[in-house]
Amino acid sequence: NYLNQTEEAVRAYQLGNGLTADGVATPEIQRMILKDASAAASDSTSAPTATPAPETSGTAATVKLGNASSRLNVRASASTSSSIVGTLSHGQSVVITGASGAWSRITAGKISGYVMTQYLRTGSTPAAEPTVQPTAAPETDDETLQYGSTGEAVKAIQRKLKELGYFDGSIGGNYLTKTEAAVRAFQAANGLTADGVATKDVQRRILSAASGGDGCNATVSVGGSYLNMRVSADASSKRLDKLYDGTRITVLGEESGWYKIEYGGQTGYVIKSAVVKDEKGGERMEKGALIQPGERLDSLQFGDLCILQKLDAFRFGTDSVLLADFPTVRRGDYIVDLGTGSGIITILMASRHPDCRFAALEIQPEMADMAARSMTLNGLSDRVEVRQCDFREAARLYGYGRFSLAVCNPPYGKAGGALLSQTEAQRIARHESDCTVDDLAAAAFDLLRTGGRLAVVFPAARAFELMYAMRTHRLEPKRIRTIHATPGRAPKLVLIEAIKDGGSMLHWMEPLVLNGDDGQPTAEWKRIYRVPENS
Repeated sequence: NYLNQTEEAVRAYQLGNGLTADGVATPEIQRMILKDASAAASDSTSAPTATPAPETSGTAATVKLGNASSRLNVRASASTSSSIVGTLSHGQSVVITGASGAWSRITAGKISGYVMTQYLRTGSTPAAEPTVQPTAAPETDDETLQYGSTGEAVKAIQRKLKELGYFDGSIGGNYLTKTEAAVRAFQAANGLTADGVATKDVQRRILSAASGGDGCNATVSVGGSYLNMRVSADASSKRLDKLYDGTRITVLGEESGWYKIEYGGQTGYVIKSAVVKDEKGGERMEKGALIQPGERLDSLQFGDLCILQKLDAFRFGTDSVLLADFPTVRRGDYIVDLGTGSGIITILMASRHPDCRFAALEIQPEMADMAARSMTLNGLSDRVEVRQCDFREAARLYGYGRFSLAVCNPPYGKAGGALLSQTEAQRIARHESDCTVDDLAAAAFDLLRTGGRLAVVFPAARAFELMYAMRTHRLEPKRIRTIHATPGRAPKLVLIEAIKDGGSMLHWMEPLVLNGDDGQPTAEWKRIYRVPENS
């Protein structure tokens, strides 16, 4: 019977082998467990051999915990919000290979990651018997709450989640569907993995979250950095204060990409994109209902725009943002997004062009469903239709020549020319195994009216291949812009716009340079990302 003890054993195996510790034995996990068991049985009947010394160089250390039964979490990065890749027990030997602030990068057998330095002791002296220390308890999973948990700890987070507006059930101390959904909504709203599991760290975040009773209506969100509060809505004006990540403020008004705020008895201005305004409880619960397990809700830093993204699938990058800015868009355009993925290009374009309609096509059912929910979250569902289909067959569904503009960020990996991605979703997004540039050009020709435009972002090294496919299908390249990381460097990407049955004149646009020689974003980058020029 696959009950609690079996699930815990599988989870422990996953943790020890750097896998996602969800306690679910997929066919691949089963194969790994059985293979390791077979190897262990073989080893037990063979003659003992000398254990080779570890190859990793660094400083030897032992784990020092205040309780012999506690476990120390090993994290993927130097943050308590990053994923757990393994756990260590008191007295276990590790090798310190680096440091990052209050964290040490370590290896211990197959486990490699980050732990808090205060729980390590360097040197070869044997670990002392654990004693209670007047320091904070180690960051462990001993008190994780999840579906089926009961008790006062569950009541505590239920009360707080209700106060915050995420939970509308009864406070009975039973961690069931509503509590799980409320935790998931809180996680998504705070940039955490939205799995509905309240680890000790998640509980701390919930219980310490501001509920709005502080008289404030917004929170600074700068990812561990700080935000300058200035005298006026101008980055060159005098700085009044530094506001660190998580600081609660009161927004009084808005002015040209800046918020007028009150903080610490002073009135000043901060960049709007670095502030998250509070939501009403009903809005929070509504958003939480749209977030599924394995997804997270990310702010796009473009006003109030947000997007759902899967943790194990392809997530959008700078190329999508650049493509959304590139096409020639006319009033009333009917725009089709070929292979929308998470919907990022359509979200950005629809927010810029409120008088246009969109069809976002995606072959993967789960991605299409998630993209549709992102449109709902952004209030775009009345102008955007997300449809699960193969865009090579889309002309049969919509009719030939229906659209005035098509956009596409196709897979960059040439079929048979690169190591395939780990998951099916990543493989479809990154490799041409299911769609070639010729397929793209043919589909665009069918969908576009005469004079319609196709805009694509593609690797610069394969630009001729794309343009050849376009011309083969009577899509004449008309505008081209190369993308450079810094001045003087060769382009990695290129933006190309073609016109159906257009003339043979190609316009080379000014190269798009993302960062100056000083490493700072250029004025053009700021324009595309909607960052005030003087910030």
